[in-house]
Amino acid sequence: MVNLHGKEYLGDCLRSVSHLNYLWHKLEVITVDNGSQEGSQVRVQHNPRQVKLIQNKRYIGFQGHQSARSESQGEYAAFVNKDMKVEPDCLVELLVPFVNSLDVAWVGQGL
Repeated sequence: MVNLHGKEYLGDCLRSVSHLNYLWHKLEVITVDNGSQEGSQVRVQHNPRQVKLIQNKRYIGFQGHQSARSESQGEYAAFVNKDMKVEPDCLVELLVPFVNSLDVAWVGQGL
């Protein structure tokens, strides 16, 4: 998740991620902060679940997703905007096409 001055959204977003129906020890949650000045970093650090925080000194936009992917250890990556709330089963549903076919490179969630 990439963030810039999103303190008001981060709590709800991270809370929804923490309620995913998935094995938590297999999840890696990474937030990239693009130089926020209003305390977003504190919101991330006080999340009840483990969240890795990458802090940029300046705004790099959605290139932050690449920073997060480079730091991640996982086979799959799911990108979430800071103002989103995810449904508990969304990750499992997104992984189904990968399990069912070797020809799948990426999937997306509809609104």
